[in-house]
Amino acid sequence: MLRMSPGSGRSLPRTVITLGLEILLLTGALLLLLATDWPSSSVVIVVHPGNAVIRAGGERGSLVTSGSAVRLSPEGSLLSLHHRDYLRKDTLLVPGRSDTIVIDLDYSFPVIVTSEPAGARIAVDGDCTGTRTPDTVLAGSPGAHCFGVMLNGFVRRDTLNLLAHRPERVHLELPDAVSSPVKGMVYIPGGYLRRESAGTTIIDHVRGFYICDHEVTVSELCRFLEHVDPEGTAADSVDPGRTRTMERLMPCDFPPPIAHEDGRYRVCEPGGGSRPARGLSPEAALEYCAYLSEQLEDGSFFCLPTEMQWEYAALRGSGDAIPVDEDGRALANFSDVREPIRTMAPDVDDGAVRETSIGSYPPDRCGLYDMRGNLSEWCLDDSTDPYHACPSSAGLPESLSARGGSWLSAPSECRSSSRLVLSSSLGYAFTGFRVVWMPSSERSLDGDSM
Repeated sequence: MLRMSPGSGRSLPRTVITLGLEILLLTGALLLLLATDWPSSSVVIVVHPGNAVIRAGGERGSLVTSGSAVRLSPEGSLLSLHHRDYLRKDTLLVPGRSDTIVIDLDYSFPVIVTSEPAGARIAVDGDCTGTRTPDTVLAGSPGAHCFGVMLNGFVRRDTLNLLAHRPERVHLELPDAVSSPVKGMVYIPGGYLRRESAGTTIIDHVRGFYICDHEVTVSELCRFLEHVDPEGTAADSVDPGRTRTMERLMPCDFPPPIAHEDGRYRVCEPGGGSRPARGLSPEAALEYCAYLSEQLEDGSFFCLPTEMQWEYAALRGSGDAIPVDEDGRALANFSDVREPIRTMAPDVDDGAVRETSIGSYPPDRCGLYDMRGNLSEWCLDDSTDPYHACPSSAGLPESLSARGGSWLSAPSECRSSSRLVLSSSLGYAFTGFRVVWMPSSERSLDGDSM
């Protein structure tokens, strides 16, 4: 066996190791000196306009002004930029290759929104702001914007065309001291309706009115049935859960998915409560309106819209065409490739087989859902005076019109001018209704023209 004596092995001298480490350190330092764009932990923030305020580090961070140096954490820092005449901007900055950053704030277009009575919730372009009237809200771009106020179930809207960088005002009046049992009653300003009949142009003046933004739903119908028939006397029918009241109000082979079970009326189809209630006769619809009116204490009342009111609201909301999205997809529920009975538009897929839940498609410009398709809507004859009283179900003519088309209609049958004349004593699988509200006094709700 060979034995190595101490000192006989080969190794690098300590001075060589030390020299190598020093060379590495000097090389790294030289590279850092030559690199002019290495990340900086402090930057100067320049904001246009120049008197904007910068808050660094979130809501509790320090305040500095434009042109100040801000120290950034390695993982980035949140900056909030504020100016009373511009839109607030929040941005996350991380250490980068520049020691100065320029940020431009976007112009704001302030609008002072007031209402009578005050305290109404405010919405801009359909989005709630979380504030109530009176308040100043900011629109983020020029052009047309819709401002709405909502109180006690009533909604009123107005559109402003914002062009100048200065405060504008919008004042909207709502029914005072009235709470609607139906949410989403939208005001339709008065104006003129132009129609063609037998080659003759007819122009009618339509007074302002409130109309519900949705067709009466199955859940709402259940509450009505609980009120008028809490006992739920069983009908002479093979259908379980069917009551005599349902037989009377829904003379239809395809009634809404409701059953009387365990002593109460229930929706008996998953997701069926948010769908519009099909199969009710106009007589039943007027009984529903009377039920709503009983809940008001000021003499105002609910009713079915007249054909003139319905068509005026439909035209004001979306014109006479079926709305489509950017990809050309129909934004209405009519007879398409999924609908197996008629399939009137086999090249179109609107996403639904039959009536579908309220809100499945975007509302129109007035904020109304399903004025085209879903269910055809019962309307009163134009000879009815809807501004003083709602007719009783006993005085209806033998036939009435249903407007707007349905899931079973061709697209051309969903135009605002299309009408389907049906027996007023029957309900149908493709008909429903929505309600209008009229104030108790004879004062006009007008204030705008078309």
